[in-house]
Amino acid sequence: MAAKRRRENYMKREMKKAPFPLELFLDVIMLRSTPLTAVVWGTFLLTISLHVAWACGWLTRWGIGEGFEAAGSASKVQQQLQWLVSNDARYYFAVLCRLPDGIAREQVADHLDRLEAEYKYLTNGQSVTFSPCPPLAQPAQ
Repeated sequence: MAAKRRRENYMKREMKKAPFPLELFLDVIMLRSTPLTAVVWGTFLLTISLHVAWACGWLTRWGIGEGFEAAGSASKVQQQLQWLVSNDARYYFAVLCRLPDGIAREQVADHLDRLEAEYKYLTNGQSVTFSPCPPLAQPAQ
């Protein structure tokens, strides 16, 4: 018991020399916890610190991702989204060319109109270019 008290007194004297955040950290971790709690709490704090460093992009020097700093690549995401919407619109246009008149054709046309509106929104007013419908093959007689 006396050894523990001496250790605590020594640590308190040494902590007075440390800056406040470090003093608080050492007080919580080293003096007021069991060894298992100190390990768990220290691991938690280290994990949070590393996550903040990753999110801010401070770890890219060592090749560890870009974190939220990669939000600058929004133009790449925008281009991919434009490509996906335009390909989807072209596919539905090809389907529309092959459908006979009816409810299915109306539903595909409505969906195609929504895709075109979305593409115009993504590209600031540009429209999707479609190739003309090929002529329907006449059934053999």
